[in-house]
Amino acid sequence: MLGLEVSANFASDHWLYVYHTASEGNRIIRIKYENGALVQNTYQILLQGMAKNRYHNGGRLRFGPDGKLYATVGDAQNPDNNPQNKNSLNGKVLRINPDGSIPSDNPFGNAVWSMGHRNPQGLDFDSQGRLWEAEFGDSTQDEVNLIQKGGNYGWPKCEGTTGDCSGFIAPKKTWSTSSASPSGLTIINDYVFVATTVGQRVYRMRIDQSSNLVEQQIYFQGTYDRLRTVEVDHDGDIWLTTSTDKDGTANNDRILLIHINYSGGGTPGDFKLTSSAFTNNGTIPTKYTCAGDGKAGQDTSPPLSWAAGSTGAKAYAIVFADIANNGNKLHWAIWDVPVTSLSEGLGAGFNVPGVTGAKQKAMGSGADSQKFFGPCPGGSNHPYTFTLYALNTTTVPGLSSSSTMAQIETAIKNASTANTKLAGNSNAGT
Repeated sequence: MLGLEVSANFASDHWLYVYHTASEGNRIIRIKYENGALVQNTYQILLQGMAKNRYHNGGRLRFGPDGKLYATVGDAQNPDNNPQNKNSLNGKVLRINPDGSIPSDNPFGNAVWSMGHRNPQGLDFDSQGRLWEAEFGDSTQDEVNLIQKGGNYGWPKCEGTTGDCSGFIAPKKTWSTSSASPSGLTIINDYVFVATTVGQRVYRMRIDQSSNLVEQQIYFQGTYDRLRTVEVDHDGDIWLTTSTDKDGTANNDRILLIHINYSGGGTPGDFKLTSSAFTNNGTIPTKYTCAGDGKAGQDTSPPLSWAAGSTGAKAYAIVFADIANNGNKLHWAIWDVPVTSLSEGLGAGFNVPGVTGAKQKAMGSGADSQKFFGPCPGGSNHPYTFTLYALNTTTVPGLSSSSTMAQIETAIKNASTANTKLAGNSNAGT
């Protein structure tokens, strides 16, 4: 067995997803786990045809926020024929539906999502729903990549940033192969954690606003020998597995639990709305108000992020309102948001640019009604709230571009299972 993933709906469907080696090659299957045992007659082959080898099998699985199953597959030590061949499943990151069918929006009409990989390993998604991947290099550089649909990452012509790399997507991080061999990868609050085998350490790096990996930290160097997996649980703690399979000693691998203390309390999975631009009950910066450009409406929206917690949300909505004098003056709403963060400066339009499926509406008319409408109390200090709603549906029913702000808020509330608030204040004026 090379990889294991649990269904997002495990409580009701009981599916486990497994990448394992069989007689004909590597395959992805699913099987139910019930009453403490695997239900053998539920075994289903979802995808096969990946060549196997003693080395370079890949094998990690991860469900994405789009509900698709992603898998890493090594080149099976056949770099000349597999990684650059779109019809080969080897040397690729794959994407399939939970039932094994091929998504209609895959780039090449098969299971291939990205190509040009040597021996890709761990996968995880950041708060914007973007896929990151760790990859073993050959003899020069190991990599962490930000995966793009249909992207080509260069192997075997390019290894890391060395070789003939023109025209290929560059990695976001490289290390010498003597200090890494990155295997497992997980992301917590947009910090990427990578477990390494040869390096015998965990790297931690922050994803910055330019999608670069910065502020590298090193943990557990040499403490637990070769580290194969790093994974975060629902309590925000980290699990590690060791892989000391080259020391000649049997039965000495371990599963390790590392308790994490988070600044400010809570865990990364808490259902809590935050902004990197201001603190709860703090002053909303001028750039996100009418004072930013001297006119009311069509303002720059602040960056916002959150997590699902235990809400079971299928999508999210945010309503921004002026609550001065116990009022509820609705400035802006965004709903059908499929991800857990919104970047600064959302574009204009009822259908939000860059946020697939999301819609927005603001107070005012015309162009003012289709972009964030920030604070503009005109000199007196007013309190404001961003209310985050966890939705029980991917699409709030009954709403259109002609719906009023009150209708939108009511529909969002009716489709919500939980809400939380981020408060701020402003005295901005034009």
